[in-house]
Amino acid sequence: MRALVITLSCIVSLAAAQSTFIETFRQGLGFQPPLQCEDDSWADCQCDQPPCGPDNLPTCTCKDGSQPTIDPPCPEEEYPLCPGACADNSDALLTPNPLVDPPCADKSFPNLFKCRCADGSIPRPPNPFGR
Repeated sequence: MRALVITLSCIVSLAAAQSTFIETFRQGLGFQPPLQCEDDSWADCQCDQPPCGPDNLPTCTCKDGSQPTIDPPCPEEEYPLCPGACADNSDALLTPNPLVDPPCADKSFPNLFKCRCADGSIPRPPNPFGR
């Protein structure tokens, strides 16, 4: 009986740890927006009706009360220029919070391969491990 209780405790502990790992992994790889808070925690993003999509954007909040943002992906801590990156060939305007200020007026997701930093370099992807 004692061995059964210990075994069940271990299974529950592993399941809880795996759930936390999977959630961190999911957030860090951008299956949800890689928005971070001022305290360097990940923003909590939820959709009213899953799954999230262009017509069903998530609402993201920070436990510390700060506004969730994406760090600038360019060397000079700026956002890149993205000419013709939207589906309608208009320019995308990347900002710290794309959920509040969508980068494309047509609500499409911009083709980030068309984006370049002011110095001509390719923007770096979001850091999956935080700032």
